[in-house]
Amino acid sequence: MNTVYIKGLDWTATGAPPELAAAIAERGYRVVNAPRPLPCHIDYDPETRIQTNFEWVGDCRHGTFYAAGPADDRFKLADRWDRLDAWPVEVVDEAEIWRRLRLFAAEQGYADADIPMGQWKMWADYLELPRPKEA
Repeated sequence: MNTVYIKGLDWTATGAPPELAAAIAERGYRVVNAPRPLPCHIDYDPETRIQTNFEWVGDCRHGTFYAAGPADDRFKLADRWDRLDAWPVEVVDEAEIWRRLRLFAAEQGYADADIPMGQWKMWADYLELPRPKEA
């Protein structure tokens, strides 16, 4: 199973509405992306009578369908997500992209100064990371 990396600072980078992105971050939910609709965690607040479905359609990565649920999987979503070819999603910022690329370059025996921008972008593609901005 691959991981979908999305460049951004929070879950809104996946296309999630801000209030949903905030709830996902606050609760530490796991987010997945798939090429078909996914079951999700549904939260209902009896006091406000507001139902929150932790699913949305966003930018196409592995697919356009996103869903979120508790990381401890107490609602048994992981098995259903796996059967629907869902991949985990991780939001990474520019600094994290560069950290991972520099680690990869060092593992390959390269020094930063020797690497042209085109090579960094190729490695980002190879590692399935978002492409970095110019350093």
